[in-house]
Amino acid sequence: EIIKEIHRERPNKYRRTRSVERCSREMGIAGVFSVEGEDWQRQRKVVATALNPKNLRAFFPRLKKTSERLLNRWQRCAQDGEEIDLCRELMRMTVDVTTQLAFGMDFNTIETNGPVIQRHMDKVFPMMHQRTNAPFPYWRYFKLPKDRALDRALTGLKEEVDTIIGNVRERMKKDRALYDSPTNFLEAIISAKETEGVDFSDQDIFANVCTLLLAGEDTTANTISWTANYFMQKPECLDRARDEIDQLLGKAPLPQEIDCLANMPFLEAFYNESMRLKPVAPLGAVEPLDDADILGFEIPRGMVIMTLHRHIACQEQNFGEGSKFQPQRWLSDTGSSSCPHNTAAFIPFGVGPRFCPGRNLALLQIKQILCLLIKNFDIELCNKDNAVKERLAFAMMPSELVVRIKKRA
Repeated sequence: EIIKEIHRERPNKYRRTRSVERCSREMGIAGVFSVEGEDWQRQRKVVATALNPKNLRAFFPRLKKTSERLLNRWQRCAQDGEEIDLCRELMRMTVDVTTQLAFGMDFNTIETNGPVIQRHMDKVFPMMHQRTNAPFPYWRYFKLPKDRALDRALTGLKEEVDTIIGNVRERMKKDRALYDSPTNFLEAIISAKETEGVDFSDQDIFANVCTLLLAGEDTTANTISWTANYFMQKPECLDRARDEIDQLLGKAPLPQEIDCLANMPFLEAFYNESMRLKPVAPLGAVEPLDDADILGFEIPRGMVIMTLHRHIACQEQNFGEGSKFQPQRWLSDTGSSSCPHNTAAFIPFGVGPRFCPGRNLALLQIKQILCLLIKNFDIELCNKDNAVKERLAFAMMPSELVVRIKKRA
């Protein structure tokens, strides 16, 4: 209850730790994720509008096309017996989806080595994590090789995105209908800025495009990877999910319409349980804007408070046998004193005013890709003797999840 109260009281009483905002401003990527106060309120409305369900429905045909490319690639991998790092592989998909949603541009990372912009982005997230947790901001006084590499990446990223923004503006000038009916995130922001007079600078546009690319790439790919790992451990659950998907899709290899994804209760239960035990954000960090009283403790202004999201989702009083993977718990949300099911303690996308605006996009991709994988392929760990490990770099991801994809038996 205290964790939820802290989240609900943002941004008026609590904020992200100042190190997050400072580091993101230094990098020039202070978007809706990292800014606070009036800056956040101003940016949130525009970003949330660009990611609303209506826009995602119109976006589904592009998601389907990208899914078909992934299907073809995995069919070739299955034929060749190729070993793949599943997390990196899924990032190809999420990068293509996110860049199409962000820019309306098809980079086709799945079938190529990917755009230059992606190679720049790969250097940003790990360094953001390191800098926000560093005990001393040494990079302001001297640069290590990794800091100089980050500077080069940020310069290249700015050049790439600025070129894309310029091209989109030219396209919108030629086709004025795009101001009324934007087809992607960038068009929606430019439209709001130029037709509604929304206070949104070019730097704000750049920062929020980068935020979408960063958040949309790692988090979704990691959730799908953790879920696939659990399917390999639970073959009886895999069979049940396959029966559900087969009945809905028939002979189609993947969902052809967005409405196909609306009625998959067991698949939803399975990935919810995966997110409960392996959330990409297992903890959060906030600080009070003024002295606060929390559970009888006096917390001074600016002290860092860690909110343990995975911990509360594993406690016995919130979920019966909380440390065990039991997807069936999500098929009935009634709960009881003997087997509690407190969904209020399950906050993989946050809660309160700063609830993740990309939730619907993430869940859409998770369902689509899991359907594709389960319907068409079997997967197995290449090194069954080594357990898949957790690695935290802003998002929690699986390490050493190298698999072999096979055509479904």
